[in-house]
Amino acid sequence: MTNPRLILDTSACCRIQRSSKRKEIEVHFETTFRGVVSVQTLWELMDRISGGDGSHFLEDQQAFNIAAGRRHPRMLPMPIAYAIETVLKLPRPKAALNPESLLRMYTVITRATSRDELYSGVALVRGAKQLTVFAPDIVRQQQREGEEAHVKRLKWAQCKKVVLPSADKWASDMVKRLGISLDAEQSHRLGESLDAAYRFDMEIWRLATAPKSSYKPENHQNDWCDLQQTMYLCDPSIHLITADNPLCKKICASQQANRVHYLPDYLAMSGLSI
Repeated sequence: MTNPRLILDTSACCRIQRSSKRKEIEVHFETTFRGVVSVQTLWELMDRISGGDGSHFLEDQQAFNIAAGRRHPRMLPMPIAYAIETVLKLPRPKAALNPESLLRMYTVITRATSRDELYSGVALVRGAKQLTVFAPDIVRQQQREGEEAHVKRLKWAQCKKVVLPSADKWASDMVKRLGISLDAEQSHRLGESLDAAYRFDMEIWRLATAPKSSYKPENHQNDWCDLQQTMYLCDPSIHLITADNPLCKKICASQQANRVHYLPDYLAMSGLSI
């Protein structure tokens, strides 16, 4: 039987990287799951490097290796594109950041010997004269656009005091932004498959629109990344492990909650510790 697939979010990667039991944990994951890397985990780990001064470069680099697992790294496409392809069996929408370009970024980062080398150029083939430079701008731009759209949407909801649409309408609206129109059956199927993401969004929406709410969307931009992570659960073979307990609580009412694991609890149930 094929092992289920596993996404480690940034919080889990960083927690494992600091653990004295790291090797034991990695071996367990390798034998229990097939590791895959989400776009959001890669983005956030890249942010740690681009925003740092290089003094923790090796630790940051190790977090990438933890995310990818000890075998050949497998990069996932953008979450909504993955859902369209996996659930609806439609062609995956084209994106500036596809799995091939993400794998290239990962390779550049993990082969560099220092942060300085990342920005001066890394030889992807040993002995080659051609160097590849770390250029996170397109990643940062797409992340910023996603976060800004998320904040704008929540501020609109706060202002209008509207309720979150049904899961079917919510899913249909999500893909309409990509120029894709769904019929009623497709909308229902996609909404049902994105249950964890919908539940997560519902909790954020309730916080934002509650009477006398003091919730400020601009102070919670990272919620957008967490929402994106939960979209991958549209694939029944994917599990998500996080060290962010609030994320687990936000989707606890979802039918997919049994595939989202809080790292310390999961390790304890597996006879391990962090």
